Amino acid sequence: MSLSRLQLTLSAGALGLVGLMSLRPSLAAAVIAQATTTYKCATSTSCLTVTNTKGPALTATSAAGNGIVGNSNSSTGNGVEGFAATGSGVAGFSTSGAGLFSQGNYGLLTFSSGTAIYANNTGTGTAIIAVSNGGDLYTGTNAVTDQQLFSIDDSGNEILAGTLTLSGQPIIRTTTSVGKSIVAYSARTSSPTLEDFGSAQLVNGQAYVPLESTFATTIDPRTKYMVFLSPQGDNRGLYVTQISARGFAVRESNAGHSTLAFDYRIIAKPYDSNAARLAPTTAFSGLAHGIPVIRPR
Repeated sequence: MSLSRLQLTLSAGALGLVGLMSLRPSLAAAVIAQATTTYKCATSTSCLTVTNTKGPALTATSAAGNGIVGNSNSSTGNGVEGFAATGSGVAGFSTSGAGLFSQGNYGLLTFSSGTAIYANNTGTGTAIIAVSNGGDLYTGTNAVTDQQLFSIDDSGNEILAGTLTLSGQPIIRTTTSVGKSIVAYSARTSSPTLEDFGSAQLVNGQAYVPLESTFATTIDPRTKYMVFLSPQGDNRGLYVTQISARGFAVRESNAGHSTLAFDYRIIAKPYDSNAARLAPTTAFSGLAHGIPVIRPR
């Protein structure tokens, strides 16, 4: 008997399949005889092939359980695998629950010459939810260099290998000494800078401040750094001189001979940065357009 249409109706919590199918003859009679049977085969090709030239090849509906469950006991096999020439290999749509749920060593593994994963939420829910029990929530790796580019662990810590570009004001949640959470803002500068702070002692109107060794190797030695002083006592005025890659000298104005403490702030150019000052950017020019919206059929 050849079958062009197969309908299976299962009890609540089981699987339901409705579709136009092309079945192996050895499976057709068994499918009709008992809908709760587990069907097995021992061939190198698919036991079940579903083909439809006009509509969906396979539609699964369940009143209480999962529409489709895929399971593989092979270390190299996939529970569910989908291929598409131009559309989506596997697409999931839901009005309330998860459109697509996966679990395993690689819960969801995708390969694409375009967008590997596309999530679209048309309601008020969350497009993507990542849950981890000790591992990373997300990781990103360059397929050519095999270098890990970013990761977010299950504590919310993020590591990024590239440049982070923001459109809004960076906001930092800060906790006060009385346990209150407040909002703090990061400073903005016209060019990349690296700063260091410290205190020193002026003796008889003179002082020499060596740069801390690690800080000295982190700044660009070809670019002069700036030093700002805050004296901790009365004096005729302090100034900075003899600035070098090793440190700087502080003198009191008008040949003064004061002895007092002072604080200093150093602003320098980072050794590993050649970014231009206030460079124009088009980083966000393409974010609002060009992304297709995939809607349920």
